[in-house]
Amino acid sequence: MIRVIGLGSPFGDDQAGWWVADRLREQNLSGIDIVTLDRPGAALIDWFRDCNHVILIDALVDGGDAGRVVALDPDLLPGQRPLTSHQLAISETLALAEALDCRPACVEIYGVTIQTSDQVHAEVRHAAERLGARLSARLGSVRSVG
Repeated sequence: MIRVIGLGSPFGDDQAGWWVADRLREQNLSGIDIVTLDRPGAALIDWFRDCNHVILIDALVDGGDAGRVVALDPDLLPGQRPLTSHQLAISETLALAEALDCRPACVEIYGVTIQTSDQVHAEVRHAAERLGARLSARLGSVRSVG
């Protein structure tokens, strides 16, 4: 199963992952499970169950301009300095899933860059829309082929 997980919170630009998930839900992609989670920490692992492919989308604070879409290699994420505001860094969660033998075979991670702010910025919303459209097109073709 393919599961898309929009990570974030209900505040400001930290909703970026949720906005992408909302865009994907609008496309009615059958066979693709789409969920949004509010700062799940290690509980994210529970959402890996029965999945061979997981796509994680989160707001990303990297010191650069807001409104960029960044694809991250799950095996090269920094372990000590989380790029998100969540309790457990995604890298640590993936390492724990690996140790528990429940990490999906395929993990993709996308970040939508934000500034540290509780406000909603148009450039972040637009970036989330672009990423949602890109993933929708790709997942629609995967669904129709598979």
